Amino acid sequence: MKKSFDEVILCVGRFATMILVALSANTSFGGLPVLLKLLVRDNYAPHVFALKADRQVHRHGVLALAIVSAALLVFSGGDTNTLGPLFAIGVFVGSTIAQVGMVRHWRVERGRGEIPGGRLAVEARAHMHALERSWAEWDPGVPLVRLSSERRGLGRPIAAYVRGVAAAEPDTRVTLLIPETEPERLWQRLLQNQRGAVVAHAVRRQTDAVICRLRFRLL
Repeated sequence: MKKSFDEVILCVGRFATMILVALSANTSFGGLPVLLKLLVRDNYAPHVFALKADRQVHRHGVLALAIVSAALLVFSGGDTNTLGPLFAIGVFVGSTIAQVGMVRHWRVERGRGEIPGGRLAVEARAHMHALERSWAEWDPGVPLVRLSSERRGLGRPIAAYVRGVAAAEPDTRVTLLIPETEPERLWQRLLQNQRGAVVAHAVRRQTDAVICRLRFRLL
């Protein structure tokens, strides 16, 4: 009887450990991609981590975390005695850094009385209006079309606009020109956000338009 009770306790402990690890993994996959996006904003990480998929998921950050997690699992041989301390170090170091950062931010921003994110929205609108004014003054003979997206995506709105143009003029061949900057060195290219590739993939998959990616070499 005592042996059966011990087995039940052991099973419950293993189940609780599994739930704890699952919740921890979910926190990592939900938080690290967002953290990478914030690092990108300050140019401390490759800009590709700032891109979102159509379902508003930081896909590249999730994939990078999955690859690192799989590598740790393979190299450690699945040994919990090795992975456990690494998990503890990651949790406590990350929590400490986050708390220190929040306290420092609170002390710096205290007393300003500004709405979080309100500058960013105003600044974005100001840049948009400045672009529209500059385009009107330049007057290249090509209309400037503003595309809105509730999910702040790039691929779907542009693909939908291309489909609309193709439907309005069915006898016209639509060509999409995507200008991109290309740094001289390979490691510099890895820091780019690859938005051109995202747009090209979405338009190629959803339309019959001809895609031309025009790269400008930065020296």
